[in-house]
Amino acid sequence: MVLSADPADRFAVLTGTDPCTIEEWRSAMAALLEHRVYRERGAVLVDRRQCTPPDKAFVSEMKLFFTRRKRDASGMIAAVVVNDAAFEIGQKSERANPDAAIRTFRSYEDARRWLTRQSALPGG
Repeated sequence: MVLSADPADRFAVLTGTDPCTIEEWRSAMAALLEHRVYRERGAVLVDRRQCTPPDKAFVSEMKLFFTRRKRDASGMIAAVVVNDAAFEIGQKSERANPDAAIRTFRSYEDARRWLTRQSALPGG
């Protein structure tokens, strides 16, 4: 996983590729939570276009990570995926976390626009 920021520092960007172990994912997420742009803006675009959907065990570990780090990981998350299975997992995450600003997109540009618009709102 590669961590960077958008050119205008409006949000962090976490780009995933396969294969990715849960340990690599946890390490990338820990780095994200400490990333300067994420700490300042509270926004991340997770680019999963080159990733296969995670299996149930991976999703369970992801949920556990966010449960333990809930206060740190309370920002805006836009996830970009390319297949139906990953999109469905993203939709489930949105429903499971109604208080969080999580959105799943099939288009990188749509995700970027949503994050940019959200971060421009008062309190965003």
